[in-house]
Amino acid sequence: MGSLRAGGIFGAPVERVMLVGFSAGGLSSLLAADTLGVVGVVGLDPFDRTMPDEAERLGLAAAGRLRTEALPLRAPPSCRNAEAVAAPWGNALPVLWRDELIPGASHCDFESPSDWMCRLACGDTDSARQQRVRQGLLDAASRWMR
Repeated sequence: MGSLRAGGIFGAPVERVMLVGFSAGGLSSLLAADTLGVVGVVGLDPFDRTMPDEAERLGLAAAGRLRTEALPLRAPPSCRNAEAVAAPWGNALPVLWRDELIPGASHCDFESPSDWMCRLACGDTDSARQQRVRQGLLDAASRWMR
């Protein structure tokens, strides 16, 4: 805490960062991915939106400019992921590493830990689908964090 108050350094500088975000956090991670040191970004069933007075979705516009490798892990279209609103990112990303649709996944399969409120609103989780999400994260970490 003293280091924080004094404006000191918290430790050795980090050279490689992998961003991971779930739902709206997937959009936030994508928007931050052009930051120095970021080597990859994973969107876990990411969300996208159109800003007031804008015609193009915020994430889709950013995806087209991104120069960082990306891995969207997605659920099929449903009302809980705005009918897979971020699916077009895969075609827009210039440095798409992988775009993985997990068949049958609910929005909650990407949240860990999930809770009863998510399952009530979005559907049950499944350990096999959650394992595919974990494997995608491990694959990304192996690729980008070496």
